[in-house]
Amino acid sequence: MTIRHLTTSELESVYLDGFCSGIATSAVNSGCDQEQADAIADYIASSIRDDENAMSVIRQQIVERLTGVDNGAVNVEIKTDKETAGEG
Repeated sequence: MTIRHLTTSELESVYLDGFCSGIATSAVNSGCDQEQADAIADYIASSIRDDENAMSVIRQQIVERLTGVDNGAVNVEIKTDKETAGEG
């Protein structure tokens, strides 16, 4: 095993990969086919990446996990493209 320093971007990607895997699994378990599940997970991941408040919370969650400090749950409303355009 090689151990190296990870960048913030890499840690965010690992976090979002796991998050999206859970979303896709939930979608499949709810009756979506794999292609639909992947599209749902990709859409949500894209919405999160585009929302600076959501990414800030993710960064804080990563820091908490790495330091062993848990400040409790945080709820963040993520605006999708449709919502910011007044369609949602």
